[in-house]
Amino acid sequence: MTNFKKYLLISLSLALISAVLLLVYFVPRFDHTDTAQYISTIKNISGDRGAELFQNRILKPMPIFISVLLSPVFGEKNSLIIQNLVFYFLSVFLIFLLIYRLYKNEKQAFYGTVLYIGAYPMLAYGLAALTDLSGWFFYILSILISLNFIEKPNLKTAFLAGSIAGLGILFKENMAAAPIFFASILFLTTNLSVKDKLKHILIYGIPFAIIILVNSIIIYKLYSYSYLDWYMAQFNHPQEGFFAYTPLRIAIEMIRVLLVGWVFVLLGIKKELIAKNKERMKVLAALILPSLSFFLWAYPHNRIAYIAAPLLVLLGSFGILRNYKNYKLNNFVELTLLSLYVLVNYAALEFFLNYGTILQPPGTFFG
Repeated sequence: MTNFKKYLLISLSLALISAVLLLVYFVPRFDHTDTAQYISTIKNISGDRGAELFQNRILKPMPIFISVLLSPVFGEKNSLIIQNLVFYFLSVFLIFLLIYRLYKNEKQAFYGTVLYIGAYPMLAYGLAALTDLSGWFFYILSILISLNFIEKPNLKTAFLAGSIAGLGILFKENMAAAPIFFASILFLTTNLSVKDKLKHILIYGIPFAIIILVNSIIIYKLYSYSYLDWYMAQFNHPQEGFFAYTPLRIAIEMIRVLLVGWVFVLLGIKKELIAKNKERMKVLAALILPSLSFFLWAYPHNRIAYIAAPLLVLLGSFGILRNYKNYKLNNFVELTLLSLYVLVNYAALEFFLNYGTILQPPGTFFG
């Protein structure tokens, strides 16, 4: 067995262990405020007119409609969880490929995968009855396709990348980060003329825009509701108190994305500045703007900020690598740091489950 297959198998095995632990011990204790709205909407579309349809949930119709098909067998809540379980393992596979593609280091790809599956937003929201994981999956997939494009720019790959991004936005609105990455990577890494760059962006945008437009027309015809209505409602009723955009709230939510893992990210940035790998730094730079797209949301939250996961785990996986002369010491320190990261995040999840509603208003930790 090659090192690549070995570390990939270990990554998937650890992902399985983490998923079982979450599903058995943690997920049944979750009380996310969004979950009840998803369940009620699924029931309404399934024919239960006594259940309320939440219009903002139907704007991203695919998780709802898939759950409508699955719910007669698995129930509404489990139908959402089953979808997330599929996207969970697919995204684990893709994040491993992404890290390996940029660094050509199987062990580092394994470390980055653990950073991804062990992050607080993944533990608290990934396998819950929500729709965030589908957005994370499609975003990573769109990054990989965009990287294929810059290796060999052509209209077909640009069209494919736009189609995947458009499909992803039918699952989660945070996929709006994908075209930002495509445009950024196009301008930062390719030697195409400005005219050709704009042409490829146009080809990318055609399927992306068509999918959004068709979906919006259908949803508006059926439910008289649109993304514009949703955004206007957010802006006309700005969040107050703890939900408001304040430096303290932003800092809290950003810290919770990785907790102690931020140390690895800072070390990774330092190592990248020393390594001066220009091509890799261009890719990392192209991920910055889409990673900041969570500021477009109505209020700061770590599960929205986790759209930055690809950038953070790339840097963090690089930062966790040690360069001692003793190979065994390197492995011992790296695995110790990685284990500490996972334990702290699980401990934080347990702590917030027990005391979160005491420390903050309901919904701020598990909204």
